[in-house]
Amino acid sequence: MTNPSPERTLIYAVDLTPEDVRALETFLNAQLGRVSEEVGEAGETSFAMRSLLILVGDSAGFLRQLLTVERPEPWQRAAIVREWQRLRSTAHDFNHCDGYDYDR
Repeated sequence: MTNPSPERTLIYAVDLTPEDVRALETFLNAQLGRVSEEVGEAGETSFAMRSLLILVGDSAGFLRQLLTVERPEPWQRAAIVREWQRLRSTAHDFNHCDGYDYDR
């Protein structure tokens, strides 16, 4: 686990970078992939895990696209916050795992 460092802690959506999104997506994919391997490839739980992996990828991709907008409109800023919080809340249950970054 990475301990918070005050100089890099994200304060608000304007502090987000595509690299932050990629790092969180990579962390989530690693954790969800590990759980998927334990679950196996058949059954309802495996379908749910695949769906969750797709949602993480879609959310991260949308967020990265939003971060390229030079002057985001209010709805885009709200979407940035919403997608980031969605990814963070998905990762939170894995906060005991190596690679969890409290700064995010």
